[in-house]
Amino acid sequence: MPEQTYPQNIIIHIGKGKTGSSAIQGFLFDNEQLLKNDGVLVFGSNIEETGFTVTDFNNKVKLIETLMYIKKECEQKKCTTIIWSNEAFEHCESDYIQNIYNFFSHASFKIIVYLRRQDKWIQSAYYQWGIEDKIYQGKVKNFDEFYNDTIQFSKNFSLCFKEQLDYFSLLERWADIIGTENIIVQPYEKKQLPEGLIQNFLNFPCYQSHWNTLLNKGLRIRPSIMMCMNFSKFIIHNLLISRILAN
Repeated sequence: MPEQTYPQNIIIHIGKGKTGSSAIQGFLFDNEQLLKNDGVLVFGSNIEETGFTVTDFNNKVKLIETLMYIKKECEQKKCTTIIWSNEAFEHCESDYIQNIYNFFSHASFKIIVYLRRQDKWIQSAYYQWGIEDKIYQGKVKNFDEFYNDTIQFSKNFSLCFKEQLDYFSLLERWADIIGTENIIVQPYEKKQLPEGLIQNFLNFPCYQSHWNTLLNKGLRIRPSIMMCMNFSKFIIHNLLISRILAN
């Protein structure tokens, strides 16, 4: 019998940003030990053991070092599946994706991505970068000012926003290497997520068998907390917008 290779299944959640990635990562790490016991290793934005951070996504040396660490962890713990959730994957160039694929060429890949309507994405970007974590100096701008000054004409951000909203190019980079049949696209829209984001994430067939087993072992799902957080955030955002527009 040939020696078993690890990992056998690689599931990469590439975001996008502003589609609940933090909630998904929170869920995965809430259940990290339970998943590990079931043969699943979870990785996120930072990997402390190799010093890997979101800024290293086009650093080939750091990437290979990190992939070697992941493979070693899978072999030592006899884990057949990894789930790597990091919205910074959406910024990866093709060479970087090819390196990941080549390193784990023996494994089966699935890429999961949530996409938000572009106008809703820009609105969310305004809430965060125009109000909460301002990326400009001076008083808070209304939406039109933020869009015209920052998104359209700022040399530092215009290309960034165009790239963020070009969903076709994002998917094409991954599909060309991993294969279109291995890309799972889910709209990040309330009507498309009737059971909530986390439950939707659990429903993907590429790892559903794990969740069905773990639900009977104490899998932690806290949708009500996330719903309350999102609702509170919605109220605060609208109060802020009303105050800004009133001025």
